[in-house]
Amino acid sequence: MKTLSLKTTLASIFVFLPIFALCSCGSGSDPFTMDTNATLFVGDPSPVTPLQFLINPEQQSSDGQLTAEIDQEFTDHFELTITELEIDFDFADVGPIQIVLDPNKTSTATVFKLKLNGNPAGTHTMTLNLIIQTPEQNLVLDDVSFSSTTNLLSLDQALPSLGFFVQGVGKELDISTMQVSIPPSLNISDRDPN
Repeated sequence: MKTLSLKTTLASIFVFLPIFALCSCGSGSDPFTMDTNATLFVGDPSPVTPLQFLINPEQQSSDGQLTAEIDQEFTDHFELTITELEIDFDFADVGPIQIVLDPNKTSTATVFKLKLNGNPAGTHTMTLNLIIQTPEQNLVLDDVSFSSTTNLLSLDQALPSLGFFVQGVGKELDISTMQVSIPPSLNISDRDPN
């Protein structure tokens, strides 16, 4: 009788273990970083409307880092919460500008695991709520979306120019490009041959 219940118990474990493994969603992890890059233009606003362009623009590109945590791990993807972002610039006419996350809003990402053929199981996406800190003002960009089917997430669309003041003089800022690299630690296979 003891042998039968041991066999039954072992059989139950082997039947239900794969189901639990497939359905389990890991939550919580150590924070990890993702490399970022952005290009900013800062200049004087154009007097021409509705077509606006920057007069005497100064361009800078800068690298930074984004910090993320895995909220949940599924069989084919990760759900991430983005907790920190910092990209620093220093413009001659304006001074320091920093791109950071809005601490009052949630920023998230979905990163798909790789299929055995090397392609991701879906399109990677990210949504960031940004604050651009200028010397005198904080500028807000909500729901900035990124996507990619490669390891480099890029902006989904052009972002609007943002007006701000430095010592009473009007300036205009434009985030021309912004990219986020998916780290190799998330490039794992989901073991699906399709």
